Amino acid sequence: AQQIVVSAGQNNGISKHDAVVTAEGLVGEVTKVASNVAQVTLLTDDSSAVSALDIATNASGIAQAGMSGSLTVDRVTKDQVVNRGDVLVTAGWRSGDLSSLYPRGIPLCLVTQVGQSDTDLYKQIQCNPFVDFSTLEAVIVLVRKPRP
Repeated sequence: AQQIVVSAGQNNGISKHDAVVTAEGLVGEVTKVASNVAQVTLLTDDSSAVSALDIATNASGIAQAGMSGSLTVDRVTKDQVVNRGDVLVTAGWRSGDLSSLYPRGIPLCLVTQVGQSDTDLYKQIQCNPFVDFSTLEAVIVLVRKPRP
C-alpha cells in the first residue's frame, strides 16, 4: 500500500495537500480529509512527485517513485551538477500567489547513481529516500498557520 491513514483530520486543522514528514524526511501529502482521519499518499506512490533541490550544487529536478523503494529524479538538465552522495531536499518555491505544496528544505534522499547519455535531454538520477516507508509508525502533518 502506498497510502496510510492518520488519526487526525479537519477537526485538528489538517487540510488536503498538507505535507507529512518524520524526523528523517518527507513522507508524502494529505490527499483526503474527513473530520477525524486523513489519508496520506506516500512519496513512493506512482502518482506522487516533488520538486527536489541538491543542497551541494543547487541542481533541481522532480523526484518520483522509482524501482524497489528508490526514487528517480527527472528533469535535471545536463548542465546541472549532481554527484553520488549528494543530499536532495524539497525545493519549496513561491511565485506571486502560487507556491509549492512542500516548504523548502525537507530531506528527501541520498543520491546513489547519476548517469547521462548523449541523446537524452536529462540526467538519469537514482536516490534512496531517508524515510524507511516499511517501518512507518508515527508521522507529523505540517499544517498551515491561519492567516490573521
